[in-house]
Amino acid sequence: MVFAFDLKVPDQYPFYLPSYVIFALWAGLGTAWLLKWKERTWLGPALLAIIIAVPVLTYWSAPRLLRRVGISHLLNARDFPGRPALEYHLWPPKNGYYGARQFAEQALGVVPPDGIIIADFALAAPMWYLQQVEGFRSRRVGDRPLS
Repeated sequence: MVFAFDLKVPDQYPFYLPSYVIFALWAGLGTAWLLKWKERTWLGPALLAIIIAVPVLTYWSAPRLLRRVGISHLLNARDFPGRPALEYHLWPPKNGYYGARQFAEQALGVVPPDGIIIADFALAAPMWYLQQVEGFRSRRVGDRPLS
């Protein structure tokens, strides 16, 4: 875990995955403890409701509370066009998220045919994807790819 949190690479977030193993171990210990209390019929449904509600409410409220107290960035994450950092990193479901695609389409759409876009990796990756995989604003054969 120390290695994962100290790592400074553009795609550092996959390195956090080993922390789930430790979390799973703690969850298993907690579940074993809770199973000792199963003879109380009201405790099981109450704990299940709490277990479901707390993460959902925490994930939903964390970005809003942090913005309210003036914190707009965590873990050196920054806002990108179409992707506010707090909401993106603190709200797990990504269904319906098309911010990277919208940014890439808009950026590639406003640049003249012989124009150059200078961007860091996080902003360039969606544009490379649209160009190389989907053929959006791709160059003719023999031309240099967008870089």
